[in-house]
Amino acid sequence: MQALFESGPIWIVVPDASGSDDTIELLELEAPEMEAELGAPVVVGGDCPGNTNALVLEIDAAQSTPTLTRQGARLVARGSSLAECELALSLLRTMRRLGDPSLRWEPADTWVKAVARLDAEIGTTWPSFERTGINWTHARTASEPIEGVADMQRWVAQLTDGHTNVHPRSDVAALPYSATVIDGAL
Repeated sequence: MQALFESGPIWIVVPDASGSDDTIELLELEAPEMEAELGAPVVVGGDCPGNTNALVLEIDAAQSTPTLTRQGARLVARGSSLAECELALSLLRTMRRLGDPSLRWEPADTWVKAVARLDAEIGTTWPSFERTGINWTHARTASEPIEGVADMQRWVAQLTDGHTNVHPRSDVAALPYSATVIDGAL
């Protein structure tokens, strides 16, 4: 896998938005993991000086899907909200593995695509196969079809790792407006 940066420090810049304090706190707690992914020591929060190495979370309301893009000395995790910027961070390991300068987070729209993505991502990036003796290529066979979230959860649970999991995602979301009826009128 390729290193994303060759030297540090790497500034992680979080925009001032709702939830940014929680994001900064999480990144600070996960600093050793971020350093392993990025390839050098990190500094979380604040503005980075000049044209220095940085991972910048950038909110763009027009962004239709989260992206991770290399722009010179910077990686930009862009999304329409801070939560989508965080989702773009899940592409860091994929960027290291593939070396692509620009990636889009896209949901898998079929079980076949979901299984292929899990197989590729876990099979090429999970750090504990040697330590645990798990043989990922034999963890699921063609005779064990995966046709739902529960099947995927059982498959990934074989890793016995609390950080690697499958969970359902709901498309139900709060709408960004409210209405009130007063005396029968809206």
